[in-house]
Amino acid sequence: MEIRSVKSVVVVVGTRPEVIKMAPLVHELRRRAEIHTSLVSTGQHRDLAAQSLASLELRFDRDLAVMREDQALAPLTGLLIERLTQTIQELQPDAVLVQGDTTTVLAAALASFYERVPLGHVEAGLRSHDDSSPPGALPRHRRPGKTCSGRASIRGGSTSPATP
Repeated sequence: MEIRSVKSVVVVVGTRPEVIKMAPLVHELRRRAEIHTSLVSTGQHRDLAAQSLASLELRFDRDLAVMREDQALAPLTGLLIERLTQTIQELQPDAVLVQGDTTTVLAAALASFYERVPLGHVEAGLRSHDDSSPPGALPRHRRPGKTCSGRASIRGGSTSPATP
């Protein structure tokens, strides 16, 4: 993906850490008039993510509101892929940007791959180097690492040892 050819970007977040870590990037993209930036929330951690918005002077352009009480990861992942695919089809971005290793990131990586939209993966890689920490990370890091980081057109590791 050539950065200079990007005119429209979708930034997907679902958790508080994603909101916090993507905020500087979203602000910079929105500062650039030539790049239309849409901030999409999956609502994976609705209350915690919403708390960060005001302090970071951000607003979501779309809230997919996918979380339900006591929702298991498998149905959440399926719903996220469906809603993110619809969002990508509607917005037609030149790139999708994600951060970290959450279920939101996995679903956004798959949706962007299915729609043939380049993926930028910020903070790609398992920093703990411990497959059991955090719980559930292994499926998102190792196997779907081929889906998320491995499929990303642009990968940004937080530290050099963290890059896959």
